[in-house]
Amino acid sequence: MNRKMILLAAGLTLGLGWALRGHFGHQWGASWAGMLLCLIIVAMADRPDWTARMPVLVALGTLGWSVGGTMSYGIIVGYGRGDGFSNVYYGLVMLSVVGFLWGAVGGGFFGLGLETTSDKKPDWISLLARMAALAWIFDIALVRVLELKMTPPRHEAWAGCLGAAVALIHYLYRNGYFRALRVALYSALGSGFGFALGNFLQTAGGSTGISFNWWNVMEFTLGFCGGVGASWAVFSTEWPETHIRNRAGNWLALLFIMPGIPAINLMMTFKLEKFVEAAEKAGWPDPAGYAQLQPLLGGAVTVVMALAGILAWKVFSGSDRFRPGSLVFVFLCLQMFGYILFSHLIKGLFWGFGGLQLEQYLYWPIAVAVVAVWVVFLRGGEPSFGTISLEPLGHWFRLYGWILAVAALLALISINLHDGLTGAQVRF
Repeated sequence: MNRKMILLAAGLTLGLGWALRGHFGHQWGASWAGMLLCLIIVAMADRPDWTARMPVLVALGTLGWSVGGTMSYGIIVGYGRGDGFSNVYYGLVMLSVVGFLWGAVGGGFFGLGLETTSDKKPDWISLLARMAALAWIFDIALVRVLELKMTPPRHEAWAGCLGAAVALIHYLYRNGYFRALRVALYSALGSGFGFALGNFLQTAGGSTGISFNWWNVMEFTLGFCGGVGASWAVFSTEWPETHIRNRAGNWLALLFIMPGIPAINLMMTFKLEKFVEAAEKAGWPDPAGYAQLQPLLGGAVTVVMALAGILAWKVFSGSDRFRPGSLVFVFLCLQMFGYILFSHLIKGLFWGFGGLQLEQYLYWPIAVAVVAVWVVFLRGGEPSFGTISLEPLGHWFRLYGWILAVAALLALISINLHDGLTGAQVRF
């Protein structure tokens, strides 16, 4: 199987998920994006033991990627839109930190699920307790005592996420989960680099004067690089056979990801007052009727996704009628296209609201590209990049050092492209 196509498929999938996440926001939007990444990785692996545990594996990754949704970064993005090197560089570096934390927990949870076997099972209660405790300690020590504030005047949830990530990384290392640790660190580095690069691309695009949703470009870049990092780590590692069967756990996890995550996003995002406001602004003759219809349509999409997914799992899981990867890819397509439909409903595109919103229509060719890469290059292969052990500590510091160096170069280029853009923030 072509390793470049593996990385491309994972990058496009999480990139699409992260671009769509911009319409939902916060933890649950991020969890849906993370779900897409976990699904494409399990599908490409095409392993019967992973497919047998697919709902649980995907649920773990989904929860891990949701943690970063607590962090605020809007003001940090604004620093990158300034015209002074210190502010712009600070913004890019802090975005790399936010992206690092996002990928560390998301990749770590998913990798820990992959490395769990019948002979080696993590103590999840102990791990979660440590993460919660260290998150609380870091928040108090860094923000309240030392007053190290990244995003004033907004909340400083990054400190808690940093504590949780440190606890997770320490647990993985101390307990010998080196495969999961590689997934956590490569996901973190990919997401961190992608966030910094994405903000630069947003700024560069905004400086051209071309009307486009450049914020979406930033989000896609974050997801693309994070997906490449996560998939590289997974497929450059030899994983043990799991031999775990947990029927009840699978069904609970399946209900969590289908319909759980879409239903939660439906409740969190499809607010009647927002739809009424949008309809009034567009001059719609019956704003209240439109506002009541949109959640019903979103609910219908959720029900169709859930029923199709549950039926596919019930009929084909454990049988030889589908290759393992093909079954998981069915779930990916259901979630991916459902996610796009949700975004269209939120924006009112089916009713002609907002005129031509090019980025909304670009979601479809990206999704089709994922399907095309799967069908042409990835279906039925046996992906493996070889066996790589955990790299030494210096390796990870060098990689992050390169990110800092590239961020400095991007900051220098950015401040010479414009004299400050709308939404620029000043820290120094």
